[in-house]
Amino acid sequence: MSASGEAAVTHLLPSDTRSACTQLPSWVELDLDDDDDLPNLAFQHAQVRPTRFPDPQYPAQLHIDYRFPDGAPAAIERAERLGAIHMPPNTSTSQCYADPSGHPFCL
Repeated sequence: MSASGEAAVTHLLPSDTRSACTQLPSWVELDLDDDDDLPNLAFQHAQVRPTRFPDPQYPAQLHIDYRFPDGAPAAIERAERLGAIHMPPNTSTSQCYADPSGHPFCL
């Protein structure tokens, strides 16, 4: 399973969130600080209260929608295996989850 498109991921995150962000779409962690030709998706540790999406008192800092060419069922199974938490309500076109740190994402 792979997500469409390419991205470079750099971060200063706790290992549980870092693991979910890179393993769900089968990304490989790369250090491409000198490569301006690729799109980048950077993660940075922030000194804020952890999110409790959808609680507005603990807002999400980022929401990623993943699209998989081989469909959502395999992505859902992989997300749950990596510790994702199902976040109702969901729609027929999108399934919302939270990573182990509580950051929401959709499949």
